[in-house]
Amino acid sequence: MNVEDDLKNAKIEIKEIDEEEELRKLKRKKIFIAILGIFMAVLMITYLVPGGYVLSILEGQATSYKLNSDLTIDLKNGDKIIFDNSTYEQLKQMYFTEQKSEFKACLEGYKENSNYLVTGLYVPETLSQSFSQVTAELCNNSTIISLHTHPYLHCIFSYQDIQGLDAVRKVNPDAIIGLMCETNRFNFVY
Repeated sequence: MNVEDDLKNAKIEIKEIDEEEELRKLKRKKIFIAILGIFMAVLMITYLVPGGYVLSILEGQATSYKLNSDLTIDLKNGDKIIFDNSTYEQLKQMYFTEQKSEFKACLEGYKENSNYLVTGLYVPETLSQSFSQVTAELCNNSTIISLHTHPYLHCIFSYQDIQGLDAVRKVNPDAIIGLMCETNRFNFVY
């Protein structure tokens, strides 16, 4: 072989490498465009669904707490909510029974250090009740969590819900408010 043949072969190899690199770039570009398209479609669907339904559910899932298998909930501030088994079972049963409307429950117990210990519950007098709203009497001073339910998967507090924290704290300064949106998912304002 002579130098010209070597040069020709080198040019062919460089051209093949350049073509392979171009194909890889084109593949990456196609993948990026596909992912971007899927993201835009999901984004549009979440905004086009009436009432921001999907977005509300996603936000609620991101900001709420799931009950651990040991019946504890680890709050973001380091506090814990600890249910005794019979109280949680009673609350879960009420949740299953009351699927057609929201309900309120006063979770009794006490705060010890950074733990909210839930030892019992009672249902205060309910003044009005619908699928998406409940109005009831205030909980008493043995209540550590004033809790109500929301429709399934809707774990976001309304403005009116949050305003209730002041009234709850006047009765028991350690109390917090909570909502239940699945049998094992809760949200809290503390």
